[in-house]
Amino acid sequence: MKFDKELLFSQVLQDADIEVFWEKPSTGESGFISTELYPNGAMRCSTGKSRLKRIPEAYHAEFEEALAQPGVLVQFPYKQEGWFDYQWFEQALIEERQDEDGETLRVYFARRIQQSKQLELMLEQALDTDRENIVEENLDTGQAKFLFKYSKNPSQVPAQAGERRKDQDPQLSVLLEEQGASVQFEAMLPGHSETDWIRQTNFRNFTNESGERIRWLLVKNITEQKQAELAQQRAYEQLRRSTQMGGVGIFTYDLSQDLFELDEISRKLLALPLNQYPQVDSDKLLTYVVGTTAKQLRETISFHEQARGTQALELNVHGWDGIHRWVTLKFEFLDSSDGWLACGVLIDVSDTVRDRAKINQQLRQLEEQERVVDLVMDTAEMLLIEVDLDTGRGEIVRGRSPHEKLYRSFSVDKVQQLIHSKEDYQRLRVLRDRPGESSLVRTLDVTGNECLYWSLVGYTETYRREGRVYQMFYRRIVDDIERLAEEFNQSTTETVNRSPV
Repeated sequence: MKFDKELLFSQVLQDADIEVFWEKPSTGESGFISTELYPNGAMRCSTGKSRLKRIPEAYHAEFEEALAQPGVLVQFPYKQEGWFDYQWFEQALIEERQDEDGETLRVYFARRIQQSKQLELMLEQALDTDRENIVEENLDTGQAKFLFKYSKNPSQVPAQAGERRKDQDPQLSVLLEEQGASVQFEAMLPGHSETDWIRQTNFRNFTNESGERIRWLLVKNITEQKQAELAQQRAYEQLRRSTQMGGVGIFTYDLSQDLFELDEISRKLLALPLNQYPQVDSDKLLTYVVGTTAKQLRETISFHEQARGTQALELNVHGWDGIHRWVTLKFEFLDSSDGWLACGVLIDVSDTVRDRAKINQQLRQLEEQERVVDLVMDTAEMLLIEVDLDTGRGEIVRGRSPHEKLYRSFSVDKVQQLIHSKEDYQRLRVLRDRPGESSLVRTLDVTGNECLYWSLVGYTETYRREGRVYQMFYRRIVDDIERLAEEFNQSTTETVNRSPV
């Protein structure tokens, strides 16, 4: 089977987006040697002097210089009529000879490199943004150089590559042998008075045309990043030590992965194994927590994510060792490169919760006692008035009185003068100095003409509160039988007191 060499050559040129054309420098005449159009019928680029009109002026000098130098490859953006934007091409002079008329004839090839050029520009931009260089190491000779296209200072010799890196630490080169491996180390760079941190990453291993082993490295000065990391580590260590002394655990929570990272204190508070689970999901975190499910925890944290600010949750932990504790989980949300991250602390609040429960129980008991006292006071028609001995004013603390307005407006002594007879008022004055004793008195209406009821009255011992002196006055309304019995007792006592000794 015979192949049509010309047809095969034409097909190869077409598939590779290559055009071959000739030009006569003296006359400006030009034409295509390759006869096929670009794939998909795209228009051919122009030849001759008119080509410069379609190339940005910044590229004219480099382009014209390469036109007369065989083998010199020049890259340039080109915009043909009808094209939306510039396309990148590369061109080189293949041959220069004389035609049958003795005129100089030059043969060129041009190739569209739009896709590869875009990738190259994107790589350059990425490297420039991340301040990285690409270094080529020859593993057989130990020499190293910057790749011209992708490095800012290609004329300089890499300071920490090849033999120079081996002089510092031979193990570093061993670690870099595998493609994808990365190392970090300190080094003194030329012109620097202090050491810098360098990161090198192996991203390609291959053999060149001479059979020598070649390695390409991404090299970056990470001094600022490393200093920030070291400062963060020191701050974290200080925080860890201070919180550890206070029995406080530290944790972070990645919402996107549902992963808690816990320190030793946090695992202890949650009754998790100390030497396992540096990272746990919600289910493992709540292994010994009662009353809270993993779903509830995730939903609660997600809800708090919307609110931001410091948030807190209480967890009821029943440990495998029988220890029961209450733990408060306090956290805030930080916007990290990986999304929203919850950072916080775990605090043992068992004593606080128990004290709170005890206080609540005491309050319930007190409320119950107060209800009983109120019932007794209402049934016995008791009245308690706390008297401030510095001011003489009183406050009704239990019971009811038909003279409440008077007590709010006047001193207790003044009210007693208004609602008791002179004899009963004198009895009350005597009782003030005799705590624990009582006497039967009549309580009158505000006119002093009508007796409202009989009552037993008395005073307690004086007491202090907040620097002031108080005394409690009490009154209990009595029925007729009690009144007669009390009158008899009082008359008997008075008779005995008047009898000669």
